[in-house]
Amino acid sequence: MQQNFSENRLLQRLGPQTIARIGPKIRRIRLEQSACLLEANSDFDRVYFPINSVISIVWLADGRPTVEVATIGNEGVLGLPAFLGVTQFPANANCQIPGDCYVLSVTAFRAELNRGQKLHRVLQLYTQALFTQVAQSAVCIRMHTVEQRACRWMLMCQDRIGTDRFPLTQAFLAQMLGVRRATVNGVARKLQAMNLIQYRSGIVEILDRGGLEKTSCECYEVVSTLYNDLFSTNHEAELV
Repeated sequence: MQQNFSENRLLQRLGPQTIARIGPKIRRIRLEQSACLLEANSDFDRVYFPINSVISIVWLADGRPTVEVATIGNEGVLGLPAFLGVTQFPANANCQIPGDCYVLSVTAFRAELNRGQKLHRVLQLYTQALFTQVAQSAVCIRMHTVEQRACRWMLMCQDRIGTDRFPLTQAFLAQMLGVRRATVNGVARKLQAMNLIQYRSGIVEILDRGGLEKTSCECYEVVSTLYNDLFSTNHEAELV
């Protein structure tokens, strides 16, 4: 049975000819929470296209994970270093929210890059979008409160998995935001008191998305608009 590659928006943009070539080489796997998919400065042999899972890129300082600089979901791919011609990357990539994911070997990925222009152009556009997300994250860390950043993080996760409920421990969110667990606990209590979320037993449920958007910073809208534009009809002519 043919897999529904439209579950990943980037794969969906590749068109039938490209999918016909790489589709048989793609596997669907399950990612578990906190699984390390890419270790800093280590070789990797697979690229990942999330379906309903979410991957975090966590930067290191003094050899230790510090703060999340980017989030990858069903809009993208973990594996841009292979597109850029390198085999290592100075950051960790961990599964943030468990779920399914498509995987393709780096060898098959690069073979298609050498053969077809479609994948190459889609990845150029995606690289620009991801670079903007990383830059916006740097601004967000410097300029906005932990409360605003936590709201942005939850909204981005909801967009990628398509459900109001997802697993989230305070320890994990604290690492993603680069703050102490006690700080995250205080933020979670405040958002619950505002009836924006419900949090219990390691599960967060978004109760009021509109309220969460108002409490978040403008970084969420900037990044969300950018990715929506990437997959809009504006780039159809470029991707033919």
